Amino acid sequence: MKLSDYNLFIEDQATLNTVVDYLILKKIIQKSHYKVSKFRVPCVRIKSDKNYVTLNKIIKKIVGNKFILKRWIMASSITFDSLSLMDDRELYNLYGQLKGDLYSQYKSRSKYKHDNIKQIETDLCYVQREVEIRTKRKEIHQEYLEDLKKVKKN
Repeated sequence: MKLSDYNLFIEDQATLNTVVDYLILKKIIQKSHYKVSKFRVPCVRIKSDKNYVTLNKIIKKIVGNKFILKRWIMASSITFDSLSLMDDRELYNLYGQLKGDLYSQYKSRSKYKHDNIKQIETDLCYVQREVEIRTKRKEIHQEYLEDLKKVKKN
């Protein structure tokens, strides 16, 4: 069972607590799989084995449209060390996901939009820099191999 991290924003703290209690009661999240996040607005980080669409539908049934559910991506989890350990496929997937998240935040009418955009732009800078480094490294390595072939021929 793979758990995914999400940030759940609801303006009213009491409603947020009610939603978390419901998710625990229905075994959608475990009691140990949520924590209050440090945002200016009421927010909890939850872990669930449900995918984004399913979890979104469940929460919508409880509170209507007065919530925001975001996949959890934080700069603290995206560091140069963690990026350097990713393979190219994971790195390009993360780059595409962040660009998509940034685009959706620009189109959103959320009042939390500014904080989310700032966070995503920071993460995107880290990832974009790592992509550039790897691209340059591959080009230089290819040139080196070509030079070696030339030397062996002579």
